[in-house]
Amino acid sequence: MLWSFLTPFLMLLVFTFVFGIVFKARWGDPNIKSQSLAEFALIMFSGQIAFQLFSEPVSRASSLIVSVPNFVKKIVFPVQILPVVVANATVFQTVVSCIVLCILSLVIKGSLPWTIVLIPFALIPMLLMGVGVSWFVSALGVYVRDINFVVNVFLQLLFYSCPIFYSVHSVPLKYQAFIAYNPLTPGIELIRSCLVLGVVPPVHTWIVGIMVGILVSIAGYAWFMMTKNGFADVL
Repeated sequence: MLWSFLTPFLMLLVFTFVFGIVFKARWGDPNIKSQSLAEFALIMFSGQIAFQLFSEPVSRASSLIVSVPNFVKKIVFPVQILPVVVANATVFQTVVSCIVLCILSLVIKGSLPWTIVLIPFALIPMLLMGVGVSWFVSALGVYVRDINFVVNVFLQLLFYSCPIFYSVHSVPLKYQAFIAYNPLTPGIELIRSCLVLGVVPPVHTWIVGIMVGILVSIAGYAWFMMTKNGFADVL
């Protein structure tokens, strides 16, 4: 329990030091009045929380089925629920991170935005995408054992191509479409708006996020169930 609170806090300190102090980065959104280091840290941390909800189950998915061969070969067990179990554990860590951010926000700002009550709805798109990609990766990991190397590189590239440390408005105009159409961007913006900015997200942003999440989940689950029958032969 202690590490659940310490880990996000330490990560916040490290990234704030690197991006906020060393690189002197500030949030480049003209709609945000305050451009202080503390404000930048809170906004950045909210993006990290959103990305963690997606990346944590995906990073563990490649070895999820391979690590429990007995569940596949010796007993009748619905292995398709394993990615969901990992995602549920990630939700707990996300809630802890949100609590840490709220405490810091109270210390820095003296208040919390009322929009934090919308957080459960804001988490849904990222959670759906995380579970969907986990189904796909966990099934693929049975047949391609070194897929974990590809997944780690993919997550690193995705991490820096998401608006976590920077605003979409600070990206040069010709590249903004690339960031805006990133499938994770709506989910990140939803969580950031509710958790830090105190702004009710546009309905279309939530709808797009939900639709993308549902499509990814359906595709991932379909792939898992289609390949599931061959797991025992490979393991």
